[in-house]
Amino acid sequence: MDIATLKTRIAAYLQGVPGDFVVSGFDLILDAINKSHQWAQQQYDFELAKVSVDALVDLQNGVPVSPLPLHGTATMVPVKKVYNAFISDGYGGVRPIPFVDRDFQVQDSFQRWNGIPYPWAPAIRDLPTYPTFYQVYLVQMGGQLMIYPAAQVVVPQNPLPVYLDVWRYFPDYTGTSPDNADFLLQFGDDWLGWNSICRLNYLRKEFVPRQEGNVAPPTEERDKAWQDLLAWDAQMVVTADTALNLD
Repeated sequence: MDIATLKTRIAAYLQGVPGDFVVSGFDLILDAINKSHQWAQQQYDFELAKVSVDALVDLQNGVPVSPLPLHGTATMVPVKKVYNAFISDGYGGVRPIPFVDRDFQVQDSFQRWNGIPYPWAPAIRDLPTYPTFYQVYLVQMGGQLMIYPAAQVVVPQNPLPVYLDVWRYFPDYTGTSPDNADFLLQFGDDWLGWNSICRLNYLRKEFVPRQEGNVAPPTEERDKAWQDLLAWDAQMVVTADTALNLD
């Protein structure tokens, strides 16, 4: 599927041609498609939106979570959210590190400053000299990624290269050819079409006027297409993780 064909299909349902929906140079159909495209990415974490990116996290200032370059490239992509984090293992590979929020950092730091009770008084205090602090955490607060602890006693490299698995956002479609097509245009065009038709309803006084009366927006068709798209995505990766049964 391409944008031109999808626009023609939408316009045909609305008893028109794509040119009928261009107002003062603004393409209403393309806008409805892009609004649908944005909504889908905001509402659901699609398997084909997963990518790996690189980040150089400054110990004092952190790094913005978006945009970040695709792993091993200079191509920047907008990041929706992080779900895995890795750092160098010192042997040419990478090892995972915990990815946590700011609340975890605050509680962990609070406990380390107070010390480990044994049995009533602190026997060892993990801050500020970090005597037993061996774990490195990636922390997110709002749109910023940070390293905890931000101390070169524990993290000698600054900035610290971090390798991330993330969900990315895809850019809006354009009317040019070839279009910046993605998996939603390829596999979710049915839902994009129905949802765009429903969105265009709000820009018209009535919906598809006919002799026997106005036709209601196709919300049932839209909702079914959405569920079909989610079911397709859920079956994208099937792993052999069934436990071994010796019975």
